[in-house]
Amino acid sequence: MKITTGQFSDSYFPIMDGVGMTAHNYAYWLNEKYGNSCIIAPKVKEYKDIVSYPVYRFKSVLVPGMNPYRIGLPLIDVRFKKEIRNIGFDLVHAHCPFISGNVASSLSKRLDIPLVATFHTKYREDFKKVINNEVLIDFMLNMTLDFYKSADFVWVPNKTTGQTLTDYG
Repeated sequence: MKITTGQFSDSYFPIMDGVGMTAHNYAYWLNEKYGNSCIIAPKVKEYKDIVSYPVYRFKSVLVPGMNPYRIGLPLIDVRFKKEIRNIGFDLVHAHCPFISGNVASSLSKRLDIPLVATFHTKYREDFKKVINNEVLIDFMLNMTLDFYKSADFVWVPNKTTGQTLTDYG
């Protein structure tokens, strides 16, 4: 029996970071060996996907001061919402706790299917790079941790990242 999984990521090609590459590898190898897997990620103007699995893109805009990263706008993307509604997911995997992760979480609840979330990075340090306010950083970190607490399973790529998650509480 083949299952259908969705890999939800706020970064994906043409952005070549570790999170996007991990989502790609999961979609590629799951699709090749075990079932149907696809990517759900922000649309990048004029970029054409050339991969062997389906990619579903939602509208997005550049994040100010963080080019090439984008912030997704799936809630106002009618085409995307119709497209995603017709996929028979058996499991959703969020690689980010933000926009795409919230889409995965909503689908998980609506379809009553498992939500796997991978904790990829040291969010506190990432937030500090763009925000100079400890209260806001703490608030954002708490929201991030609430997302992970809501997942059915949380994966980490290595022991160090797992220790970071434990240190965050």
